[in-house]
Amino acid sequence: MKKVVVALALAAGALTVVLLSVESPDTRIRVEAQTVSPRDFLATVEASGVVRPEESVDISAEVVGRLLAIRVRPGDPVAPGQIVALIDDAIQRPIVEEQRAGLREAEAILADAEVAERDARRERERAGSLHAEGVVSARAVEEAQVALDRAGIAADRARQNIERARSALRRTEENLAKTVVRSPMQGIVLEVELEEGELADIPEVDVVSVELGQPVEITLSALRGTTLSGEVIEIQRVGQRDETARLGAAGQGAEFLAKIRVHDPPPAVRPSMSAQVRIETERRADALAVPIGALLRRFPEGAGSGSLSVSLSGGEGANVSGQTTSRAPGWQVAFVIEDDRVAERRVTTGLSDLLEVEITAGLTAGDVVVVGPPLILRELSDGDEVIVEAEDGDPDPDR
Repeated sequence: MKKVVVALALAAGALTVVLLSVESPDTRIRVEAQTVSPRDFLATVEASGVVRPEESVDISAEVVGRLLAIRVRPGDPVAPGQIVALIDDAIQRPIVEEQRAGLREAEAILADAEVAERDARRERERAGSLHAEGVVSARAVEEAQVALDRAGIAADRARQNIERARSALRRTEENLAKTVVRSPMQGIVLEVELEEGELADIPEVDVVSVELGQPVEITLSALRGTTLSGEVIEIQRVGQRDETARLGAAGQGAEFLAKIRVHDPPPAVRPSMSAQVRIETERRADALAVPIGALLRRFPEGAGSGSLSVSLSGGEGANVSGQTTSRAPGWQVAFVIEDDRVAERRVTTGLSDLLEVEITAGLTAGDVVVVGPPLILRELSDGDEVIVEAEDGDPDPDR
């Protein structure tokens, strides 16, 4: 504050000295600032997706019959072996009874064949003994052997018929059992199509940071305020790209499907719900971070003067040409406030998320950096005098 003494001469000749207080304009630039302090920095990749069951099974009728009853509705929990539907067994049950009767008949035929085989064996043994005593001829022995062989063949055939009958009975009994439709697994009923009488797309620039096993924070639009945890269990190796894009169009890049397992999902979670996921790609303890908007990029003097001409030939003799300007990579800087003036610091960055970026070199804990406003930040120069505004727009008394 400067004070100026002004002497005023009055018409009456008296001299009066008046002390006026005049404030000179404040030329300091008003900025927003933030103190750099160490914290745990978490790099994340955000994506959107749809809830899908990790494992699903379509249960359908495997036998012909009228649907008698449906025991579940969409959203119902089911356990392994639980009955979900009943089919009329009027077709299958008679077939089972017929096969059982056929098996009993085959068993009776086998029993007769085995008796005949035992009798033929005794006759063969008796003929052999009598022939040794000279009572019967060798021809009688041969005839007894032929009868034994035939009886053995008949018994074998009867045994094979029994196996076929048992196999046919098992099939019909299985079909009969299928008239009671059961759940093969524990889960939730998604859809019932009949009545009685339906992976996180990750942009290609982020997919290189995603790995199996990384922790994930899941937010479901339908369950506001509820955050679930999970992990990455699969990453698609081939991305999906919009093939309708053409040369010269602003392509959005490929997207890669990732599967995320939700840990302990509550009962309210339903398939096809929309989800937003945040994948934790890396964590750094005691890292220095600043808002992304606090950094500016600088380029070497004269950079950007180079140009590249492009000439493309289109159909029917059409030519497309253009010119683009290339720039050197440059570097990033931040403005640090020292004694009410800003000093430009060259910085090196590390991890980043949507809002902040890690500073690995150029800043230290306790530094006060300018973070805005953006239009003023872009016009700052090294050595500019600044005043830090508080949140209410007044000068911060602590700065």
